[in-house]
Amino acid sequence: MLDSVGESAKPLACARDVRHRSRVKLALGSVLALGVLLRLTGLEVHSFWYDEGCTLSIVRAPDLLAALSVDRHPPLSFLAFRGWSSLFGFGDAALRVLPALLSSCALLAFAALARLWLEPREALASAALYAFSPFLVWHAQEARMYAFLELGVVLALFGAASAVRGRRWGIVVAGIGVFLAFGSHYMGAFAAANLVALASAGRARGRMEARQAWALVVSGCMGIALWTPWLIAMLPAQLAAPWGWLARLSPRELIEFPLRQVLVEMDVVPRAFEPLGYALGALMLFGFGAHLVRVFRRQSPGDQDIVLCFGIPLLCAFAGIGLGQFFMQTKYLMAGAPATTCMIASGLAGLPRVSLRRIALVLVLLGSLGVTLLHKTANHREDYRSSCLDVLDSWRAGDRIVTITATPESFAQGPLRHYLRERPDVLAGLIDSAALFPDPRTDLAPGTRLHVVYRDTPYASSQLEALRASLSLVEANPMRFRIQHLLFVRE
Repeated sequence: MLDSVGESAKPLACARDVRHRSRVKLALGSVLALGVLLRLTGLEVHSFWYDEGCTLSIVRAPDLLAALSVDRHPPLSFLAFRGWSSLFGFGDAALRVLPALLSSCALLAFAALARLWLEPREALASAALYAFSPFLVWHAQEARMYAFLELGVVLALFGAASAVRGRRWGIVVAGIGVFLAFGSHYMGAFAAANLVALASAGRARGRMEARQAWALVVSGCMGIALWTPWLIAMLPAQLAAPWGWLARLSPRELIEFPLRQVLVEMDVVPRAFEPLGYALGALMLFGFGAHLVRVFRRQSPGDQDIVLCFGIPLLCAFAGIGLGQFFMQTKYLMAGAPATTCMIASGLAGLPRVSLRRIALVLVLLGSLGVTLLHKTANHREDYRSSCLDVLDSWRAGDRIVTITATPESFAQGPLRHYLRERPDVLAGLIDSAALFPDPRTDLAPGTRLHVVYRDTPYASSQLEALRASLSLVEANPMRFRIQHLLFVRE
């Protein structure tokens, strides 16, 4: 009789298991669909900012190689934007939909990667956080190379994780990912460093044969080596190109690094809700720490691989900074973002008490989704679009226009040439800022009105002060996210 009861319980347990898997698949499908929707909507909310203007300057340059020689990035994303714009034009949404699509592909690949690294519940939580991540959605909607870098990194990690589990095709996928990552951003090389770490760990655990481990390492190295002709021909000129200022991570940014790979532009949170923003950050740090603790307690290969893929890019960056070779922002270390997301989400999803982990995950996911949605309510990038409208509203025949950024002129003019592209009469009045200094009056006839689009930075303020001292200020529009339109006249 007991046997018959046991036999009758098996179909029930099997049915429950099938229902559970169906619910997980439905939840995962819903999360991925929402993540793709977040990336593909609101593409025109934000103005193109300075860096996107640099992309436009290079993409529209008659000589692409000459334009890239004064930039500091590999060519892959610019070639892609050049081809894309020839088909779909230069509208804000038309250009941004390309990185949005690439980031959507990265999201799907990440969901597969998380299933290799983590248990189903933790993988689902990680996929949800990746889908809603303000950091990833923000850069998915930017006409720059970071979505290309993101896709390359995720493909490299997915290929490596598959290769460790005996799937030989993963070695090829990993190499393709490194090729894409490094061809988009020089710090995509950190993806190759992750492959070396994963191959070494897989070999040490006995999960990979020596031949397979070496094949994975060689695949990553080949992803970089294929760019050797470019490096020989162009990298010396790029390194010699003068730039007045390049970013470095501050001590505070280093401390907040795990948060900054999920949260970005938190000034969108209304002041009354700022405590909730701090609570969200604290909860994420708690999840990050919980994962670190679990690594030592559970000794799971997947957990260990995640920590490796977080730590290796950071260590490489510290080494580069110590040698004086790297300038750093959080987005440059996209190679660590998938692991950071997994650490936060899986740390919370692995909490021992069911009620605690459910509350923590709901708060983190809703908070991340809320910040991402707030990004879509109004412009939160350097507002060249509004300043160019200010120029058009007060433009008169014979006026001149200049942009003050204290950076290479071809890049500085990029956003202006984009938003004034349908007004050739205005663009005909565009002059180089170098022509105005040291004496702004030398190149302007008496009575000439000068429109200035100023980017508020410490290294450009002296040029603006020189204009104020030499010309009469007629009009000053409000500063909008570091961009201001001012109108001067030469007395």
